[in-house]
Amino acid sequence: MNKAIFPQALSLEEYLKRMSEKPWTFNWDALVVFDRYKTNVLLMQEYIDRLGTDASFPVFEDSEIDVAEGVKHALLGLTVDKPRLSFETASIALSKATVTLRMVGGKQMQLNESYHDGKPIKVVTRLSTLNAIVGPSLIFDSKLVTAAGSVGKDGAVVLKLFMDEDDDGEDDIVYRFTGVETEFERLKLGNHLGQLMGKWGPELTRLKLSELRDTDDSVMHPERFGIRTHAAPGAKVRGTEAYGDGAVVLFVAMKDSSNGTYPADDADMLYMLPASSEKFSSNLVLAQKLMWNKVILPEISKVEWVQGLKMQEREIPGSLHRQLVATEGEYKRNFSHEVALFRCLMPDYSFSFKGDKPARFYVDNNKFKFEYRTEPVRLNCVVGGREATANPFPDRPFILEVKIVLELVFDFVIEDEGGHPVIKMVVDSQEALFSLKPGEFDSRISEHDRSFVRTWFAAHEAMFQPWIEGLADELSGIGATLDAFRLNNLLFKGDNVVTPVNLNLPGDLTVLGHLSPERTDLVIEPTEVVVAGGGSLQFKASLLGDTSWTVANVDGDGGSPGTIDLFTGLYTAPSAESLRDSGFRRVVVTAKRGDKVSKAMVSLVESSVSVYPSVVVVALGSTHSLVAGEVDGAALTWALKDETLGSIAPDPDKDPTMQDGYKFTAGTSLPEPVSGDPVNFYGLRLAEVEVSTATGGKRTIDVLVTGNQSGSYWLEANAQGAGVKLTFYRATRTNPRQEVPAADTHWHKYKGDGTFANGVYTPQAGSAEQYAIVSAFYDDGESTDRFAYMIIPIPFVSSQRFVALLGTHQEQ
Repeated sequence: MNKAIFPQALSLEEYLKRMSEKPWTFNWDALVVFDRYKTNVLLMQEYIDRLGTDASFPVFEDSEIDVAEGVKHALLGLTVDKPRLSFETASIALSKATVTLRMVGGKQMQLNESYHDGKPIKVVTRLSTLNAIVGPSLIFDSKLVTAAGSVGKDGAVVLKLFMDEDDDGEDDIVYRFTGVETEFERLKLGNHLGQLMGKWGPELTRLKLSELRDTDDSVMHPERFGIRTHAAPGAKVRGTEAYGDGAVVLFVAMKDSSNGTYPADDADMLYMLPASSEKFSSNLVLAQKLMWNKVILPEISKVEWVQGLKMQEREIPGSLHRQLVATEGEYKRNFSHEVALFRCLMPDYSFSFKGDKPARFYVDNNKFKFEYRTEPVRLNCVVGGREATANPFPDRPFILEVKIVLELVFDFVIEDEGGHPVIKMVVDSQEALFSLKPGEFDSRISEHDRSFVRTWFAAHEAMFQPWIEGLADELSGIGATLDAFRLNNLLFKGDNVVTPVNLNLPGDLTVLGHLSPERTDLVIEPTEVVVAGGGSLQFKASLLGDTSWTVANVDGDGGSPGTIDLFTGLYTAPSAESLRDSGFRRVVVTAKRGDKVSKAMVSLVESSVSVYPSVVVVALGSTHSLVAGEVDGAALTWALKDETLGSIAPDPDKDPTMQDGYKFTAGTSLPEPVSGDPVNFYGLRLAEVEVSTATGGKRTIDVLVTGNQSGSYWLEANAQGAGVKLTFYRATRTNPRQEVPAADTHWHKYKGDGTFANGVYTPQAGSAEQYAIVSAFYDDGESTDRFAYMIIPIPFVSSQRFVALLGTHQEQ
């Protein structure tokens, strides 16, 4: 590890100096760098943009899974939102992406199974309704060291998130379902749902990030990429302003290129977002080798006369850049003039493109240059006239100064082309000069002869100036257009997501800019929220000034989206009654300020408080986790109505994805029934855990506390219209399945607004109540354990579906 380059708070000037010291792309063709916070903001904005437009995941097929011996889970109509990608750490070594699928709808039922008369008998022991407040999530983390990005022939950008740490050739994706008690159950249910998703195709493990638009650029064709996160300077020091900050870095290989390597640690890589008043949040880095070999050299090769110079590639001492130096090309000229009675003579003049100062192409100070500039050459010439051919020429001396300059400077600039920013190599300046300047005439040379000399060489200068200008014009015809900013689409779907600001070529080409200021400068708080029917929420915008607010349904959804004040951002949800039938629904709130836009996703639910589970069975001395949430995250108050049945306490192992959690611990014995209590209370009692808010929101979790139960008594159910008929059975020495005599059976309903008589439960039509809790007790005058119970999940599910899940009898 190179400790000497540990990330520091580099200024732009310091950053460019470091960039000039060595290549920083680790043998990749390009790096694409984004601020991690703004990356997650933009990913969320694009996620909201696609609500209702992307193909949704199908609803999970109903399924059952054994999570422990005798314990089954029935998963009914589970609905997940689209996967969300976020980058959770800022560290090269610990780079990690998290993919989260929120459960936004569906029902979960736990059933305990035992055997009677040789057949499995099930009883419902827990019911849960999933929504946006307490809906669990299906989560998996991907170590980015094992993630591989690629671009298909159709331009689809795919990130394959996999782990194969045991090198068995199989992806070791670890799915976790957060809605159950133990880590074993979380992994078991997560794996089960992962297998079901495998039937849908590669939507999850091959995450389609975006799609590259077509381009005529033959260089900027990415084929593979990897992703890492990089800690910002000071990001690991608690208490600093930069704590937790960092960058997301894409390492990109173009078509027909090989992959590079990755830095092993944060200290091995220069932090690519330098400190500046510009507050850069993006950087595109194109490798010096790519620019030289794939952009500059192919352009030079197009100039025919340059080929005759036999250019040779060489290093530039003290620079990362390369140069091409002429090794051939020499020209001789003589512009002497002689007639019978007059002459003007000059020695042969030769100039060479390969001389002490050869013609060369090179990069310097952000410019690409061709340079050929001869030092002025002083030639000793003579001029004179005679009166007769028999006389000698009276040669009088003068000096002819010859100078040749051919220089072109190309600049790399950012221009708009077809609505997209591109990098262009364009001519910044050019100079072409062929100079023949006579002077220092001998005093004996007449003015007439001087005039002739000037005119003579001026004519030859004019004759050869177009030639040298022609060479320059051929060179000025080269150039390049790099559609380099399409590389931003390796991560984002939006077009023109970066505003490039600052281009430099210290070694690798670096273009600093701003990541989608139109979508990341203005941020709505909260960005994702749940609102109860009839409730209100004040949205806030991160930028001060005039902001306009609107709300709309997600495409394809009906019903009222609620209302929002155009000027203040105060949102009011539609009524609870309007949400009861439609169930889970989403709307999108949009804030606009000038060209800045931000969106928030609002999940609408019927009640402000949600609980998970709704009802659960807990045996004496046992413990069970309870979860609750409030739409605004308001403080929740937990209360146990009858503390003789147990106790509640904050859950130290609460699922971190849930707002609040408590553990219910049943007592070690049941209180004695008092006069007027049903005998059923000897065997089981109903505890009610009330969860409430200061504003009056309230939900109750029903906990059926069961005493010691004889395994010889059980209930079976048959559908009877919209309700069910329960039959109370027992096993005796002579009969393994004997109906308990009606005269000795005591029925009791603990919960439910339907009617319950002689074992028949009929739900009340139109009621919001989703289940009933009943028990049957055999009273022999002494025993307390001869009972059975049933949570009847009607209309949570239909009566027919209920008995089918129990695996008992059909409708009567």
